[in-house]
Amino acid sequence: MGKFFKKLRALPENKKKIILWAIVVFLGINLFIFFVRNATQKINKLQGNYFSSEIKTPDLQKDSQSVGDGIKQIQDILNKAKSQNNDQIQNENETQKEIIK
Repeated sequence: MGKFFKKLRALPENKKKIILWAIVVFLGINLFIFFVRNATQKINKLQGNYFSSEIKTPDLQKDSQSVGDGIKQIQDILNKAKSQNNDQIQNENETQKEIIK
């Protein structure tokens, strides 16, 4: 390995640059090939039913029905509370009238 570097140092500047750029191009091509292979594998995994079966999408129709049912229950509770409150106020008014008489 030491002899290789001694020979490399002895070469003219132009040849050193050519060797450097050849190594850079070689590494760049290998990295590009690696990237393309990985990208194609990932795309193939996403094709077909794999993607749709892994992601669970919400059923908006069921959710909207359950929200509507919840709102109806809240309205019923509020209406019951109002009627109980009105009954209580009416009873208090009647007792106050009886006290005053």
